[in-house]
Amino acid sequence: MRSDGSEPVTLRLRPDSLVDIAVRPRAVVVGPVDMRALLTRPDEVQALSTPVDRAETGAFHLAGTAAELFPVPPGRWQLVLIVGRGDLSSLELQTPHLLAALERSAEIVVLRQPIHLIEPPAE
Repeated sequence: MRSDGSEPVTLRLRPDSLVDIAVRPRAVVVGPVDMRALLTRPDEVQALSTPVDRAETGAFHLAGTAAELFPVPPGRWQLVLIVGRGDLSSLELQTPHLLAALERSAEIVVLRQPIHLIEPPAE
């Protein structure tokens, strides 16, 4: 997941796949910064209640298995991380349209990573 504009490769994740995500600012951050994690599909937005480790430097860290971090049905999703100043918990993000409008804000950084949550092979 990069903010440099390059097209990310879709990550294929089984429920037991280990996921480790670190988000760090390019420059020193002064003041409170928050992050929201979502999974989206064309007509669906799922806010994640995944615990996020936060550092005073403005960095965020998520780690766990795909099943722990992404408690949604298998299929193709887009992981969306929204980073901005202050408390982002009150953002209205129920639809992709509202999320797209938020991306135009100069005070918000939106990072996207396509993921494909696959079912484990039948035993």
